[in-house]
Amino acid sequence: MTICSGELRQIFDRHHVPQLVTDQAWEEALDLYDKRIHAKTASLFAAATEAASVLGSAPEAEQDALRAYGQLLGTGFQIVDDVLDFQGDQKVLGKPVASDLREG
Repeated sequence: MTICSGELRQIFDRHHVPQLVTDQAWEEALDLYDKRIHAKTASLFAAATEAASVLGSAPEAEQDALRAYGQLLGTGFQIVDDVLDFQGDQKVLGKPVASDLREG
């Protein structure tokens, strides 16, 4: 999450978003964000990739690897989706910018 943290800070700096929180509060917010991603998109992707490996009778080690892959893929997907929601183009996204943020 350290790379993500740095990227987010750069985006905020580019858009002149003031840093209103301490480093500790920032890290706590990122930890909460990571937990939300895990509970939401990442676990869905992990379940899908693991289920496919189970249905395909893959060895247990491959099932574990595919579950981990799905977890990381889902995490990456959600981060990109969130960044696009923050700074994307409404015409490209097909929805108003920051609509996900407003919906929570």
